[in-house]
Amino acid sequence: MKKILPTLIATTAVLLAGSASAQAASFTEVHFEPGSTIKIHDDETFGSDVEKTWDLSGSVGKFKNSVTTPQTLLVSRCAGDEVRVEIRITRQLINGVPALRTRADLYEGDSCSTPDLDGSVVFDFGTIHAPFKFTKQYHVTNAQEGGDWAVANLNYSLKTGF
Repeated sequence: MKKILPTLIATTAVLLAGSASAQAASFTEVHFEPGSTIKIHDDETFGSDVEKTWDLSGSVGKFKNSVTTPQTLLVSRCAGDEVRVEIRITRQLINGVPALRTRADLYEGDSCSTPDLDGSVVFDFGTIHAPFKFTKQYHVTNAQEGGDWAVANLNYSLKTGF
């Protein structure tokens, strides 16, 4: 009995440790690597144009792997108090396999909260599996009123976690 109990405890510990490592990852992290930026140009009719750049390096968002409906991470920046760019990274399961889409929208109006969408670009990465790294440049222009534009240089990496 003295030898059976320690053996039983050790076996149980090994089985539990093995089952924990065999579990599926519970989330996927999206990291913006060094060099990830958003630059917005606000074209002004009167006065000086406004241009602003943000470094997104180090920003992190998470997708829950157990969720089957589309999940979206949003990064939003505004320049000149009237030109806003929103980057949406959407992950959804297609036939049980994760797929990724990135969309850049440019809004221009009276304020940074304007709903006036003036330009968009979309890129579908298709099905992906973490770990995954990619670099993509998005150039979106104001197709309605001209002059305003934004460039997003995104260096992503996706990593799984528990």
